[in-house]
Amino acid sequence: MKKVWRVSVCIMALLLACLGLSACKDDETPSYDKDQTWSKEDSYSLSLTDGKVVSDKDYVICLEKEKDKDFVILNMSDIQLGVTEIDVMAEQTERAKATIKELIERVQPDLITITGDQGYGTKRSILYIGNLIDTYGIPWAPVYGNHDNQEETDTTGQQAYLYENSFRNCLFQGGAKNLAVVAENAIGYGNYIVNVVEKDATARGFHVVKSLLFVNSGENMVYRAEEYPGEEPINDHNYAMLTDTQKEWYKWAVQKVQPYGTDGMVSSAMFLHIPIYAYNTAWANKNADSIGEMREPICSSPYDDHVFEIMQDFDENPETTYKSTDLIVAGHDHINDFVVEYEGTQFVYGLKTGSGCYYDKDMSGGTKIVMDGTGNCTVSLEFVDVYAPILPYWLIAVIIVVLAGISVLVYFLLKRRKQKKLKNS
Repeated sequence: MKKVWRVSVCIMALLLACLGLSACKDDETPSYDKDQTWSKEDSYSLSLTDGKVVSDKDYVICLEKEKDKDFVILNMSDIQLGVTEIDVMAEQTERAKATIKELIERVQPDLITITGDQGYGTKRSILYIGNLIDTYGIPWAPVYGNHDNQEETDTTGQQAYLYENSFRNCLFQGGAKNLAVVAENAIGYGNYIVNVVEKDATARGFHVVKSLLFVNSGENMVYRAEEYPGEEPINDHNYAMLTDTQKEWYKWAVQKVQPYGTDGMVSSAMFLHIPIYAYNTAWANKNADSIGEMREPICSSPYDDHVFEIMQDFDENPETTYKSTDLIVAGHDHINDFVVEYEGTQFVYGLKTGSGCYYDKDMSGGTKIVMDGTGNCTVSLEFVDVYAPILPYWLIAVIIVVLAGISVLVYFLLKRRKQKKLKNS
């Protein structure tokens, strides 16, 4: 009997070890070998080549919109599936999968955007979520969240390598290395542009309907009160604000795309994770047309980042009344989902997708953005309440191992009983 027990224990230990190895196995991600920087003097050129609108920059992508048809964007945010969630916490993983499936089937988007915190900056998270979304065959464009920027996991360069090389439909580009910084002044890749274009009968053959800027909003930074004289911090967090170079890059990108629009004007949108400071002002000035709620404080930078001021005067010409950026979409705060128009710009909190990290059951889903032929966008919230009746993965593994052990034990007991019968006969 002791021998049978030892064999059963060995088999169970072996099965558990195999499960552990399968969960932990992860080859090292190659380093990012692109070495491009940005300056104000850089060119920005779009052209129609071989039937496609292309750019002279690899981080400026053009996506064609069908004429006389709305262009639909589905934004998802803060899916937040780390290694633990993927390998152990089945409810969160299955809920996220079911929510994503329901959203895509319901919205039928032309583009999927993800405003950060796909996971925790690990290869496992990126490949799992990326492959899940990529199977739908729809172009998708993610930005980094503060958790994706955690440098104790894969660097933003290693993550950029995965985004650029692991999926067929991902539009992500690492972009210039001198724009954003993350933990300990490491490079924050992931600033790029997607232009929604439409072909026409002009000599050029196309025009840009809307320019979408995807921005790495960083992680944390050190704030010193003396650097912000006369200002009181609006919160006690240390979430990052966009760098001065990112702000200059934004102005450059918006200025350079204007000639490619109808009548020399192109509206634009910004997608990022950490909300800019002006979200606080927008919410304070909400009106009857605003939708959604604010159930937790706005976790922007504590001091004014002046990003909205730059958006209002992107060409640095006080006589220009045209404001290009009329839509900003952020994530980060899981139980905020408001859409507020303030001074001509829609401030949107992307609805959290799934139950990863923390959430409110009645505030899960995605955000639908419908763009017409002039670039004007209508925003609505798509709530999804799905139930994932499944046991945790660790419990399923334990049950399998126990059943396997019992099977082995029964086998040896029956074998021993048979041998006794043969011996006594």
